[in-house]
Amino acid sequence: MHGRLDCWVCLLVLCFRADAGPATLRLHLLEGSHARCNDGSKPGFYLREGSGVLLVWLEGGGDCGTQATCDARPAALKGSAHWPQLRQLDGIFSDAEDANPFFATATRVFVPYCSSDSWVGNREAPAAGYFFQGERIISAVLEELRNRSVFEGIDLLVFGGCSAGGRGALYNLDRVCSGLPATLRCRGFLDAAWWVRDEGAMEQGAKEGLQLWGPSESLAPCLATAGEHAAHLCLFGPHFAPYVRTPFLVHEEQFDYFMLSKRGVQRPVFLWSPEAWQLAWELQRQVKSTLPIISGRRDAAAYSATCTQHCFAESSLFWRVRVPAPRGLFQSWSLEQLARSWLQELPGSSDPVGGVLIDDCSDANCPEQRGSSGCPFEPSLRDLLLLACLPLVLLACCILLLLRRRWLLGRCRRRFRQERSPTPQMLGASFGEADGFPPHAMNSSNIDRTSLEQQEW
Repeated sequence: MHGRLDCWVCLLVLCFRADAGPATLRLHLLEGSHARCNDGSKPGFYLREGSGVLLVWLEGGGDCGTQATCDARPAALKGSAHWPQLRQLDGIFSDAEDANPFFATATRVFVPYCSSDSWVGNREAPAAGYFFQGERIISAVLEELRNRSVFEGIDLLVFGGCSAGGRGALYNLDRVCSGLPATLRCRGFLDAAWWVRDEGAMEQGAKEGLQLWGPSESLAPCLATAGEHAAHLCLFGPHFAPYVRTPFLVHEEQFDYFMLSKRGVQRPVFLWSPEAWQLAWELQRQVKSTLPIISGRRDAAAYSATCTQHCFAESSLFWRVRVPAPRGLFQSWSLEQLARSWLQELPGSSDPVGGVLIDDCSDANCPEQRGSSGCPFEPSLRDLLLLACLPLVLLACCILLLLRRRWLLGRCRRRFRQERSPTPQMLGASFGEADGFPPHAMNSSNIDRTSLEQQEW
């Protein structure tokens, strides 16, 4: 009960708290580039200049593998015509140094998604009426950053993204980092990028996508060994990660709502049937069993809580959600803390078991007493029942108060009447004394009613 109360208090605080300090980035279109968005328009990037660290972040937004699914995508994910000149971004882009100390002063680059190909398309001519040139867009953005001297004074490049952008960063990480000077450190930050197999919609979409997007330089090492029938598995994190040589950090939620939706499970949690819970627990099992493959690498890290969320790094979830540490190494860490410690490579810094920090709680949105803390509050069925019963409880209390008030008023009225109205004994005493009779003579057995009447006459 105490944990639920904490959730409600946190929800109220979050509703009224001021923004942590989102950064404003300005759009720059790649006018001279040959790379194209789906609709043939020019791609671009948003830039906020800083120093020391360069963050290049790929936007997410799913993908499409058929003409019908591509036609159904929003226009802003297929071309640059509707992009605003300025964008405000929070989380890893935030200017608030107290919440985001590592990236608040960095040079931050946000690359909008307009290729619908998980950033691996490399097709020269259009297919199904669209260009798929995700790889080329990444190369064109990095080339423009060099031309603008953005790399000057930079000692660390963090190449990452959210969702499809995170997966795109995973696929392109070695290709991007291999083209940098040896003196420039390069790391990957992959947010909600750990697809696991579902033998359903996601695998079918991966098969269709690889056929439509064309040959991919980024996926080549995996495709060469996977074979024709298993090529689509190269788009899934546990299958592709062993081919990546560049150090990276990956975040994946155990109840990722995007992967759950692909399995037919929708939020909110209180509506989940027993069958939906089984599907959710199966996803949790897959995530928890595959992320530890990273623990064998001293240059990789992983983070996983139990929130029914997707990306963390583009919102305050980046520093708000905390996962308890195993074996009491420390109390709990946020994704921001793990990323900062891992990217700084501080000597003697706390290392959460080989860089892998996974919540052991088995339920979605675990309360702090049992697991993760800071997950956005999602009411359970019990919470909703309590809310529904609350008006009835208040009404019952009001009725009881009114009934008690009526009882007290009635009691006061009766007492008041008794005090104002004389009793028969009082009447008798007053009558006898006024006529010269002693009080004991007023007893009906001692009174001669005839003589009394004569005296009165």
